[in-house]
Amino acid sequence: MTFNYANAPAQRDFSDLIPHGTLAWAILKVDPFNLDQGLIETPSKTTDSRFLNVELTICSGRHDKRKLFTRIGTGGSEKYINMGRSAIKAILEVGRGANATNNPNAYVLQGGDRPNYMELDGLKVAIKIKEEKAQGDFPPKNDVAVWLSPVDDVTSKDFARLLAGDTEPKVKVSGTGGGSPAWGGGGTGTVPAPSAPAAPAWQSTPPTAAQPTQAAKPAWLP
Repeated sequence: MTFNYANAPAQRDFSDLIPHGTLAWAILKVDPFNLDQGLIETPSKTTDSRFLNVELTICSGRHDKRKLFTRIGTGGSEKYINMGRSAIKAILEVGRGANATNNPNAYVLQGGDRPNYMELDGLKVAIKIKEEKAQGDFPPKNDVAVWLSPVDDVTSKDFARLLAGDTEPKVKVSGTGGGSPAWGGGGTGTVPAPSAPAAPAWQSTPPTAAQPTQAAKPAWLP
Protein backbone atom coordinates (compact mmCIF):
# COMPACT_ATOMS: atom_id res chain seq x y z
CA MET A 1 0.00 0.00 0.00
CA THR A 2 1.18 3.50 -0.79
CA PHE A 3 0.21 6.86 0.72
CA ASN A 4 0.27 9.95 -1.48
CA TYR A 5 0.65 13.31 0.28
CA ALA A 6 0.65 15.43 -2.88
CA ASN A 7 -2.86 16.77 -2.16
CA ALA A 8 -2.26 17.53 1.52
CA PRO A 9 -3.43 21.01 2.53
CA ALA A 10 -0.95 23.86 2.80
CA GLN A 11 0.62 24.52 6.18
CA ARG A 12 -0.29 27.47 8.36
CA ASP A 13 2.35 29.52 10.16
CA PHE A 14 1.31 30.02 13.77
CA SER A 15 4.56 31.66 14.88
CA ASP A 16 3.11 35.19 14.91
CA LEU A 17 1.03 36.30 17.87
CA ILE A 18 -2.63 37.17 17.45
CA PRO A 19 -2.83 41.01 17.53
CA HIS A 20 -3.45 42.57 20.93
CA GLY A 21 -7.13 43.45 21.36
CA THR A 22 -8.52 40.90 18.89
CA LEU A 23 -12.02 39.60 19.73
CA ALA A 24 -12.81 35.93 19.15
CA TRP A 25 -15.22 33.06 19.71
CA ALA A 26 -13.53 30.01 21.19
CA ILE A 27 -14.30 26.54 22.48
CA LEU A 28 -13.17 26.04 26.07
CA LYS A 29 -11.49 22.84 27.18
CA VAL A 30 -10.66 22.15 30.82
CA ASP A 31 -7.46 20.14 31.30
CA PRO A 32 -7.97 18.39 34.67
CA PHE A 33 -5.03 17.81 36.99
CA ASN A 34 -5.89 14.16 37.64
CA LEU A 35 -9.39 13.22 36.58
CA ASP A 36 -8.92 9.57 37.63
CA GLN A 37 -8.62 10.79 41.21
CA GLY A 38 -11.34 13.40 40.75
CA LEU A 39 -8.84 16.28 40.83
CA ILE A 40 -9.79 18.95 38.32
CA GLU A 41 -7.97 21.95 39.82
CA THR A 42 -4.21 22.14 39.46
CA PRO A 43 -2.32 23.02 42.65
CA SER A 44 0.38 25.67 42.48
CA LYS A 45 3.93 24.43 43.06
CA THR A 46 4.92 27.54 45.00
CA THR A 47 1.79 28.79 46.82
CA ASP A 48 -1.48 27.48 48.22
CA SER A 49 -3.31 28.59 45.07
CA ARG A 50 -5.33 26.32 42.77
CA PHE A 51 -6.38 26.97 39.20
CA LEU A 52 -8.01 25.46 36.14
CA ASN A 53 -5.72 24.78 33.19
CA VAL A 54 -7.76 25.92 30.19
CA GLU A 55 -7.22 25.46 26.47
CA LEU A 56 -9.13 27.74 24.09
CA THR A 57 -9.53 26.93 20.39
CA ILE A 58 -10.68 29.84 18.26
CA CYS A 59 -13.61 28.66 16.16
CA SER A 60 -14.23 31.41 13.61
CA GLY A 61 -12.60 34.19 11.64
CA ARG A 62 -9.07 34.52 10.29
CA HIS A 63 -7.56 33.05 13.46
CA ASP A 64 -9.73 29.92 13.26
CA LYS A 65 -8.11 26.86 14.88
CA ARG A 66 -5.50 28.93 16.73
CA LYS A 67 -5.12 27.93 20.38
CA LEU A 68 -4.57 29.87 23.58
CA PHE A 69 -3.75 28.53 27.00
CA THR A 70 -4.74 30.28 30.20
CA ARG A 71 -5.51 29.72 33.87
CA ILE A 72 -8.61 30.46 35.92
CA GLY A 73 -7.98 30.86 39.63
CA THR A 74 -10.10 28.75 41.98
CA GLY A 75 -8.14 28.78 45.25
CA GLY A 76 -5.68 30.99 47.11
CA SER A 77 -5.97 34.68 47.96
CA GLU A 78 -9.38 36.34 47.97
CA LYS A 79 -8.34 38.54 45.02
CA TYR A 80 -7.22 35.53 42.97
CA ILE A 81 -10.41 33.59 43.73
CA ASN A 82 -12.64 36.56 42.86
CA MET A 83 -10.85 37.04 39.53
CA GLY A 84 -11.58 33.40 38.75
CA ARG A 85 -15.21 33.69 39.83
CA SER A 86 -15.66 36.72 37.57
CA ALA A 87 -14.20 34.78 34.65
CA ILE A 88 -16.48 31.77 35.25
CA LYS A 89 -19.49 34.07 35.57
CA ALA A 90 -18.80 35.56 32.12
CA ILE A 91 -18.15 32.08 30.68
CA LEU A 92 -21.58 30.92 31.89
CA GLU A 93 -23.29 34.07 30.59
CA VAL A 94 -22.06 33.26 27.09
CA GLY A 95 -21.79 29.47 27.13
CA ARG A 96 -25.12 28.87 28.89
CA GLY A 97 -26.90 32.19 28.42
CA ALA A 98 -26.90 32.74 32.19
CA ASN A 99 -28.83 35.85 33.19
CA ALA A 100 -29.92 37.03 36.64
CA THR A 101 -33.42 37.86 35.40
CA ASN A 102 -34.36 35.14 32.92
CA ASN A 103 -31.93 32.28 33.49
CA PRO A 104 -30.38 32.43 36.99
CA ASN A 105 -30.04 28.64 37.32
CA ALA A 106 -27.45 28.64 34.53
CA TYR A 107 -24.98 30.25 36.95
CA VAL A 108 -24.97 27.10 39.11
CA LEU A 109 -22.29 24.41 38.92
CA GLN A 110 -23.07 21.09 40.57
CA GLY A 111 -20.60 19.33 42.85
CA GLY A 112 -19.79 18.06 46.33
CA ASP A 113 -17.05 19.75 48.34
CA ARG A 114 -15.91 21.60 45.21
CA PRO A 115 -17.75 22.70 42.06
CA ASN A 116 -17.67 20.32 39.13
CA TYR A 117 -15.63 22.55 36.85
CA MET A 118 -15.85 19.97 34.06
CA GLU A 119 -19.30 21.44 33.38
CA LEU A 120 -17.40 24.29 31.71
CA ASP A 121 -15.71 21.88 29.30
CA GLY A 122 -16.92 22.31 25.72
CA LEU A 123 -18.68 25.65 26.18
CA LYS A 124 -18.45 28.28 23.46
CA VAL A 125 -17.07 31.49 24.95
CA ALA A 126 -16.20 35.02 23.86
CA ILE A 127 -12.79 36.52 24.61
CA LYS A 128 -10.62 39.57 24.09
CA ILE A 129 -7.03 38.56 23.43
CA LYS A 130 -3.88 40.22 24.72
CA GLU A 131 -0.17 39.89 24.01
CA GLU A 132 2.14 39.16 26.93
CA LYS A 133 5.81 40.09 26.78
CA ALA A 134 8.55 37.50 27.10
CA GLN A 135 9.38 36.59 30.68
CA GLY A 136 12.74 34.99 31.46
CA ASP A 137 13.19 31.95 29.25
CA PHE A 138 9.56 32.07 28.12
CA PRO A 139 8.78 33.72 24.75
CA PRO A 140 5.97 36.25 24.28
CA LYS A 141 2.52 34.69 24.10
CA ASN A 142 -1.18 35.34 23.78
CA ASP A 143 -3.54 35.15 26.74
CA VAL A 144 -7.07 36.18 27.63
CA ALA A 145 -7.30 39.88 28.40
CA VAL A 146 -10.93 39.60 29.48
CA TRP A 147 -13.86 37.20 29.07
CA LEU A 148 -16.66 38.94 27.20
CA SER A 149 -20.31 38.84 28.25
CA PRO A 150 -23.54 40.33 26.89
CA VAL A 151 -24.73 41.30 30.38
CA ASP A 152 -21.49 42.66 31.82
CA ASP A 153 -21.15 46.46 31.82
CA VAL A 154 -17.39 46.29 31.30
CA THR A 155 -17.38 43.98 28.26
CA SER A 156 -20.86 44.19 26.70
CA LYS A 157 -19.78 46.70 24.01
CA ASP A 158 -16.95 44.44 22.87
CA PHE A 159 -19.35 41.49 22.94
CA ALA A 160 -21.75 43.42 20.69
CA ARG A 161 -18.88 44.12 18.29
CA LEU A 162 -17.96 40.43 18.21
CA LEU A 163 -21.57 39.38 17.69
CA ALA A 164 -21.74 41.76 14.72
CA GLY A 165 -18.60 40.24 13.22
CA ASP A 166 -16.18 43.05 14.15
CA THR A 167 -13.23 41.12 15.60
CA GLU A 168 -10.30 43.38 14.73
CA PRO A 169 -8.50 45.35 17.46
CA LYS A 170 -8.95 49.08 17.71
CA VAL A 171 -5.86 51.09 16.79
CA LYS A 172 -4.73 53.99 18.92
CA VAL A 173 -3.19 56.66 16.72
CA SER A 174 -0.39 58.88 18.01
CA GLY A 175 -1.55 62.39 18.85
CA THR A 176 1.26 63.93 16.76
CA GLY A 177 0.54 61.72 13.76
CA GLY A 178 4.20 60.73 13.43
CA GLY A 179 4.54 57.76 15.72
CA SER A 180 3.88 54.13 14.98
CA PRO A 181 0.40 53.00 16.01
CA ALA A 182 0.11 50.89 19.14
CA TRP A 183 -2.58 48.39 19.95
CA GLY A 184 -5.12 49.87 22.30
CA GLY A 185 -8.71 50.98 22.55
CA GLY A 186 -10.94 53.71 23.89
CA GLY A 187 -10.06 57.33 24.62
CA THR A 188 -9.20 60.31 22.43
CA GLY A 189 -7.51 59.54 19.15
CA THR A 190 -8.85 55.99 18.95
CA VAL A 191 -9.99 54.82 15.54
CA PRO A 192 -12.22 51.71 15.53
CA ALA A 193 -11.79 49.17 12.76
CA PRO A 194 -15.23 48.85 11.10
CA SER A 195 -17.99 51.23 12.21
CA ALA A 196 -19.65 50.38 15.49
CA PRO A 197 -22.61 48.01 15.00
CA ALA A 198 -26.11 48.72 16.19
CA ALA A 199 -27.06 47.16 19.50
CA PRO A 200 -28.35 43.63 18.89
CA ALA A 201 -31.83 42.64 19.99
CA TRP A 202 -30.63 40.44 22.84
CA GLN A 203 -29.42 43.51 24.77
CA SER A 204 -33.03 44.44 25.51
CA THR A 205 -34.32 40.88 25.69
CA PRO A 206 -31.75 38.35 27.00
CA PRO A 207 -31.50 35.18 24.92
CA THR A 208 -32.96 31.89 25.92
CA ALA A 209 -30.19 29.44 26.75
CA ALA A 210 -29.69 25.73 27.24
CA GLN A 211 -30.41 24.11 30.58
CA PRO A 212 -27.58 24.65 33.09
CA THR A 213 -26.53 21.02 33.15
CA GLN A 214 -25.90 20.90 29.40
CA ALA A 215 -22.50 21.77 27.95
CA ALA A 216 -23.67 22.38 24.36
CA LYS A 217 -23.60 25.95 23.10
CA PRO A 218 -26.89 27.87 23.39
CA ALA A 219 -28.93 28.37 20.25
CA TRP A 220 -28.60 32.16 20.30
CA LEU A 221 -24.85 32.06 19.62
CA PRO A 222 -23.54 32.02 16.04
